[in-house]
Amino acid sequence: MKLRALHIAFALAALVIAANAPAQAPGEAYPARLIRFVVPFPPGGAVDILGRAISERLSVAFKQPVIVENKPGAGTLLAAEYVAKAPGDGYTLFLGSVSTFGISPNLYSKAPIDPLRDFTHISRLGSTNLFLVASPSFPAKTVREMIDLIRANPGKFNYGSVGPGTIHHLFMEALNKDAGLEIQHVPYKGGVLALPDIISGKIQVMMLDASIAVPNIQAGKIIALGTTAAKPNAFVASVPPIAATVPGYDW
Repeated sequence: MKLRALHIAFALAALVIAANAPAQAPGEAYPARLIRFVVPFPPGGAVDILGRAISERLSVAFKQPVIVENKPGAGTLLAAEYVAKAPGDGYTLFLGSVSTFGISPNLYSKAPIDPLRDFTHISRLGSTNLFLVASPSFPAKTVREMIDLIRANPGKFNYGSVGPGTIHHLFMEALNKDAGLEIQHVPYKGGVLALPDIISGKIQVMMLDASIAVPNIQAGKIIALGTTAAKPNAFVASVPPIAATVPGYDW
């Protein structure tokens, strides 16, 4: 039985139970040695924070070290391919996302993984909405102002993402389509890596996970324009949904 994937969203209790049934050597209790926990984003982002919290609890439950390995790139497919080629013995786990298992295999004609063939999905761990944020130097301070400014200057501005094929990329493209915007895409390997450029104004806007966006919004380092959810986020209730300006935009 392959134990290679933790799809981003199952309960920890279900994960621990499922992880006790791997392929193993005769007479060997699982786990008998170190477990690698592969995260497809750089340190500091929402998926990395979740992965490290889970790895700590798994280490206690398994009485074996569970070590996080960050392998960002290619919209999570770099890490996914790495894990897919690892032995299916339960000692390489993967914290994937909807980008890995839903978007990328359908976005690319020659995706390096098959989400059903190459992985055993153990459990769902969580979900999150994104914030549409802007550089403090960007003139627009609301979604309406952003739309009007970009429409008046097609092709002039840039937006960042955490990689092609990720939800951060496609949610922004959905907004561009719905609002009729022409803005250039600048991909990064993670939100943490893009943060200095959004703060400095090298890129003007982007979608960010709450774990990165909220503390930087509260610190005044970036401007919150809206949230992808249909309702305001409890942590920053003053940030309106994008749907308040673009009806039907609810991700």
